[in-house]
Amino acid sequence: MTADPNTTPKARPNATLGERRRVHIREVGPRDGFQNEPETVPTADKIRLIDLLGRAGLARLEIASFVRPDVIPQLADGVEVLHGVDLPTGVERMVLVPNSRGLDNALRHRGLFEAVGLFVSASQTHNQRNINRTVEQTMADTAVMAKRILAEGLRLCAVIATSFGCPYEGPVPMERVLGLAEQFAEAGAVEVGFGDTTGMANPAYAGRFFASALDRLPGVE
Repeated sequence: MTADPNTTPKARPNATLGERRRVHIREVGPRDGFQNEPETVPTADKIRLIDLLGRAGLARLEIASFVRPDVIPQLADGVEVLHGVDLPTGVERMVLVPNSRGLDNALRHRGLFEAVGLFVSASQTHNQRNINRTVEQTMADTAVMAKRILAEGLRLCAVIATSFGCPYEGPVPMERVLGLAEQFAEAGAVEVGFGDTTGMANPAYAGRFFASALDRLPGVE
């Protein structure tokens, strides 16, 4: 059977012979998912789900967040969850910390995770509403926390929320987002995630955005 030249897929212009592409998934359900439930999920159920996710082949799991329990009571049992999970060797356990106080609490349990996530919102209003700080205050604290995280031999990851749009301010300039990403990279982050918090991204803009990100963040995942 001869292939129709009009329907045969053409090679991608940026592909190389024998190229293997990978998609790395970071599962955030055990933190972001539980956080958004109206009720508090029992600790034992959280542990069971996390263990199943690890055995399903997911190699990066965001397990807990060291935030104030009075602010996010759904995650108040993060330490118990970290102590209770039984994951296969090679599964990276990550915790999210909002500030230096949260990092203090996390490092008391240093042996229970391999990576720390720091975060900021690209828009001032969202950052103020989310963690009651300006973007500048958050990034100044990030520089301090990053040194401590790296000194502990932990993997430093970063997330920039509202990277494509803010519910309060509307579209967010690409330059602002990538400037924050560069600050994280300079602080030692090896991974930067860009959150489409509001669902305002579109394929055309995302293509331009990540082309610029790859160019400006060499060596950063």
